[in-house]
Amino acid sequence: MRDAEKDLALCEEATPGPWELEEESDDDEGLVIWRKVEEHPGRSEGVIVLNPECHYEEADINFIMEARTALPHWIQRATAAEAEVEQLKKHLNFLVTAVKTGYRAGYIDGDGFGDELMEEIKKITV
Repeated sequence: MRDAEKDLALCEEATPGPWELEEESDDDEGLVIWRKVEEHPGRSEGVIVLNPECHYEEADINFIMEARTALPHWIQRATAAEAEVEQLKKHLNFLVTAVKTGYRAGYIDGDGFGDELMEEIKKITV
């Protein structure tokens, strides 16, 4: 099982993105994935050098470059969504308990509505 906190820390320790590809370099290093330096327009830093004697699929290169910014984005969204689900479960559990209590006490009925409501509540797992 993956650990979102460790994966996100791994992302944050890597050279900041976004990254881009330079297909030809002056010193014949091969393919180089660069980091744009936002503070200094026109300047970039080498991040990954790919062996010029090897064949690389364009899809693999694109994956490496995009993963630098995509992975942290989706980890943060998933972590936030999981926290929200837990909070909603707490609220739902409170509401289910309140409805069950009201039903048992006879406060909720109203022409079979209470029975239908209790059947729906039985389908909920919190």
